[in-house]
Amino acid sequence: MTNQTDWKYGGGFGFYKLAPSLLEKDEYGFLRFNPSYTDEMIAQAVCKLKGYDWNNDSQPFWKTGQSTERDYIFVYPSLFNDQIADLIKRELGEDESLLVCCKAYSLSSPLGDQMTIEKIPNSLFDLYEFNNECGESKN
Repeated sequence: MTNQTDWKYGGGFGFYKLAPSLLEKDEYGFLRFNPSYTDEMIAQAVCKLKGYDWNNDSQPFWKTGQSTERDYIFVYPSLFNDQIADLIKRELGEDESLLVCCKAYSLSSPLGDQMTIEKIPNSLFDLYEFNNECGESKN
């Protein structure tokens, strides 16, 4: 066939091994993070799904990912509280913004205009259909 059509652009098949689903249902039917994922793997996945580039160094620790020169994401798969928020507020530049994605939060004071908080995995449900066989985006 290649000789008949004068095809010159290569060919073949590519085989890929897909990762396990990021989310799975627990014994009560609620979607939870797959326990085979580490916190770092969850952070990488959330950065990707939210449109941020993963920051391997994470210096400072709360700059997990970056989407623009001054727009960051902090993925914290645990309880986000006032102590962590206050530390970040002191370090966050006036012209910087931060999206905080955490499993839970307990805050007694507002974060301010530069910081936004979202619960994960709930915030991911708005973006993707995880029970969809193809894993298609809702956008």
